[in-house]
This record gives sequence, structure tokens and C-alpha cells, in this order.
Amino acid sequence: IRRFDPGSVSNINLINFSTLDEKFYRRFDWEEVDYGQLNILAKDDIAWDKVVFRKATRSDDFTIDAVDWDEVNESKYAKSIYRTVDWDDVDYASMSDELKAGLDWAQVQLKEAKRSLLQIHLLPLEFWLGMILKPGNYTEKEPVCL
Repeated sequence: IRRFDPGSVSNINLINFSTLDEKFYRRFDWEEVDYGQLNILAKDDIAWDKVVFRKATRSDDFTIDAVDWDEVNESKYAKSIYRTVDWDDVDYASMSDELKAGLDWAQVQLKEAKRSLLQIHLLPLEFWLGMILKPGNYTEKEPVCL
């Protein structure tokens, strides 16, 4: 698997990610994956909490739209995964409502996100709550004294 180049496959969806053993996720070349080409079956088969996001985000074709954020949010590595994403490169204007709902906005690196926000009115309420509330569960937060 160390010598396998996912970029050499004409269609990334020909890779059966469900057969990728958990221990091989570290060795898989996530940097060579064309995330924009992944179909729904491939996205479902990938164990997103096992993906090495440090490699994945180096891909020229990495897009947060491909990631199953519900799966990431349930992971014990969620905080690390959110930190790895370059939120400055995200096109917030083209985010689907489903993607906006799937992200844990308290985990988004707000300093990076704010630099790229030209249309800030497009962000959900959770984003703004994350800016003024303590990290954790929104229903159990106390407002931060400003």
C-alpha cells in the first residue's frame, strides 16, 4: 500500500475503501486522492475518523464537502482534524445547508475562517455562537464575559 498511488487510478471510485484495513489508513497516500470526484458510496466507505488529514489537506483537490463531518464529530480526534483543515481556503458562499449543519462550528478555527469571510451573512447561527460561547455542548454553555 506504500507504493500504491491513488492518483494513478483513472476513477477514484474504483477503489473499494470498505476493504481498506484500519491500520493501512496511516499508510494510504491521502494527498493523491481527488476528493471532488468521490461519489456517495466512496464517501460512505471511507472511515473519516481514520483518514490522515495532515496528508489529505495537502491534496490540490481536497474539499471539505467530501468529508462525513458527522463521523468526524463523533471521533476522539475531531479537535485535531478541525485544526488540520485550512479554514481560510474554504468557500463559505458555496457551502450547502447540509454541510453547514454537519460542521461543529465550535471546532472551526475562527481566526482562519474570519479572514476568508466576504459574505458572513451566509454562515449559520452556530458559527456566531461559537465565537461568543465557551467550547463544549451549546446547550450547556455559559456566555463568555466580553
